[in-house]
Amino acid sequence: MLPYSRTKDIVRLVNESNVNVPGLFVFRVDTDEIDPGGCSSNVSVVTLRPRISSQLGSTALNIQGPCFSNSTILKCRFGSLAEIVDGIVVDTFRAICLTPLAPVHGPVLVSLSIDNGVSYMPVSVFTYAQMQFGSGDVIIGTGNRDNLLNVLQYINLTWRFPESSRDTFPNGTAIEIELVEVSLSNRSQLQQKNSPMILARGLTPDVTSFRLLLPESITYITACFIRVVARFEAKTYAGLNTGILTVRSQESFASESCVEWSRQQPEPSTWNDGILPCPMTRTQAVAAGRCCYESDSQCYRNNPNSNNCWLHQGRPGHNENSAVECYVSKSSNIHGAGTECCYDFEGQIITRGTGAGTDDRYRPAVLPVQHFFEDTLPYLQCCMISTNIEMCNTYMYYRPPRRGSNTMGQSGGTWGDPHFITLDGTSYTFNGYGEYTYLAISNDPLPPGSLQSSNRPHVFMSQIRTMPLESNNVTVTKGFAAKSSDPESQSISITVSRRENLVMRRGNELLEFEDNIHMLFFPEITIERNPIDSTILTLSWTIGVTVQIKLVEMVSPSTALVLNVAASVTDTFRGRTYGLLGTYDGEPTNDLRAQNGIVVNSNALPEEIHRQFGVTWAIHTDTSLFYYESGQSAEFFENQNRLFVPSFTEPINTAAEDESIRRTCKIASDSASSSWNAAQRTCYYDMSITRDETFAQTSFDAGDEILSIKADLRSPPLFNIELPVSMKAKHGERIHLTIDATSNYSTSVIVLSANHLPNGATFNIQTKVFEWTAIEGEDYVRIRAKDSTYNLTSTHEIVFQVERADESSAIRSEMQSSLFFLAILFCMLFK
Repeated sequence: MLPYSRTKDIVRLVNESNVNVPGLFVFRVDTDEIDPGGCSSNVSVVTLRPRISSQLGSTALNIQGPCFSNSTILKCRFGSLAEIVDGIVVDTFRAICLTPLAPVHGPVLVSLSIDNGVSYMPVSVFTYAQMQFGSGDVIIGTGNRDNLLNVLQYINLTWRFPESSRDTFPNGTAIEIELVEVSLSNRSQLQQKNSPMILARGLTPDVTSFRLLLPESITYITACFIRVVARFEAKTYAGLNTGILTVRSQESFASESCVEWSRQQPEPSTWNDGILPCPMTRTQAVAAGRCCYESDSQCYRNNPNSNNCWLHQGRPGHNENSAVECYVSKSSNIHGAGTECCYDFEGQIITRGTGAGTDDRYRPAVLPVQHFFEDTLPYLQCCMISTNIEMCNTYMYYRPPRRGSNTMGQSGGTWGDPHFITLDGTSYTFNGYGEYTYLAISNDPLPPGSLQSSNRPHVFMSQIRTMPLESNNVTVTKGFAAKSSDPESQSISITVSRRENLVMRRGNELLEFEDNIHMLFFPEITIERNPIDSTILTLSWTIGVTVQIKLVEMVSPSTALVLNVAASVTDTFRGRTYGLLGTYDGEPTNDLRAQNGIVVNSNALPEEIHRQFGVTWAIHTDTSLFYYESGQSAEFFENQNRLFVPSFTEPINTAAEDESIRRTCKIASDSASSSWNAAQRTCYYDMSITRDETFAQTSFDAGDEILSIKADLRSPPLFNIELPVSMKAKHGERIHLTIDATSNYSTSVIVLSANHLPNGATFNIQTKVFEWTAIEGEDYVRIRAKDSTYNLTSTHEIVFQVERADESSAIRSEMQSSLFFLAILFCMLFK
């Protein structure tokens, strides 16, 4: 696709070129399949757009390829769905089919019939995007902070049909607004309950917003969504949806629903084992974001939405902290469960009250329908619609908050010419030419000695491809490929083509992002294009591995596209990784472990690292995960690995060049090279080799980011693991707890203090002992631990739910007090 295609900036093409002639673009086509324009009698040549859209259905798919006529009777079939959709012929070149509501999200095969359903031919894969909560393609404004629909409430709706859809609307098309009720089927899938309820009709296609009053008839609806549709003569030409919405029911109904839900819940311990622990602080959560966590789309820092974090606000009168931002786990346990971690304005984890994140029985990214009906909806009914504190306590029992931990996983990566930082922090440079094992994760802990990676069972395998720069004997990364052991997994291949374009494939399928669609969902992986910086791709596997790819355009010594590849893994893979990113075990000295088991010293000469470590990780040809253009093969790269000899000496710079490079790489003029960090060192090297300042600056940024992540993963004080986050007690019961925190660092000095104590409680900062005689009701203790050496802080809260002592215990207590008083009186009288 040409730059600026489908944007207002298309006019800039007259001044640009890929062959240095303004306005002229030249492409190699002998390696691609070129289809003729217009329409064809060959019905096997069909294109569908868009290729991803709402799970809630009614997206208009534009179909082009065959020649259509008034006699064409078009039908579309979506995967294994029993529902057949009647298509609409727009003109000779175009037809449309509307997607039906899908029970689950994910890719489905679309088949097309042009003979009234007599025969179908597979056309393309269409992906149902995972269900959203709240606004979607139709933006809804409720005017209240809880985002719930209220009976007889005015709401504002805003939408805009894409140009490709508006072009199909006949004259006289009218816009209608309808409400569709949905529920969870007995197969735990999304289903439509009744015929849509019409909220408004007769709007013209140029209307893009509307204010309407919600009718009383929605009173007994629990979950629904609102759809804006374009209709002409009983035919629907397009539809846009909100996300799933919840109606505020009567409080008594909400409480009844909460009780009914709780009766069906198993003990949390039967499903929440093996979930990732929450980072202790917000800083850790951000740093661990690559491997383990991602921002909650409804609760993140600098969210312009005034309803940010509306699901995680502390309850009035309970002295609870409200969340400022929350993070959800990127991986699931074996039960499909995940967790959410929320942080207060100080960046401390919240484990008490409705501001806290909780364990999710169903992780939203994988099972969004079940998550809404089994995690979110019960929360709304138990804690937001119902005002009964016991209802919310019940929910928190079955969906408990998760305490903080310092086991965050680690990050490493490769960038520039190519430089590496292993997961344990060892940095080195390796200028190989070939395809290499980048990050592999074994099924089991690694044994000593030879690794023999090709024969070792693994849960994850990734590879990189490096190639030399033009007219140079140093190399850069030009490809990445990976595959997990998930049964539904397919290999992902991201490579730079001969034309210096990015080619992204999953299996044999070419992947592309649609306009305004920044995420692709598959059973084992999510691929995201950064909506702000489209040069950044993030690949997140459900097992707990995330890879971030930054596309870098070089201009010297020639124009070239280069990949910077960063990887992060969860702490559960400690002791199980191998390849160019090293052995992740917390011991940097053994990171450069060759495939034959020999460990190379990280201070060895570049030639030793190259020959004794780097080239040993060349992949076997039969294990390649890459896609190859014509004329390429795994054998070709295997041969290059054996034959290529890079330069092992750094270029000598003049004083003026040295000064300029130091300025670019933020290196003090009088500092010795031995004092430079990895970002400065690699920036200096790349600038010396390429004389490309932008490329060198990108290397500095990549190295600096990884160093920053490792610094932000530093562990704050950790409270003793035996401490609970909640306790039940009886009125009058004496509570005695030792609350202490330790550090991973031998030079740390930890100071404890009490931020909040229950009435009558004490905390001795010397002995670390908390004491309290429990008082009926609910209260909490909050202790702060500060590492004054590294300026790291953590907190721990324990909420006490104190019940009234039973009557017999109260009577015994009263009798004991009376007898004690009589004994004292007796002694005084007969003294």
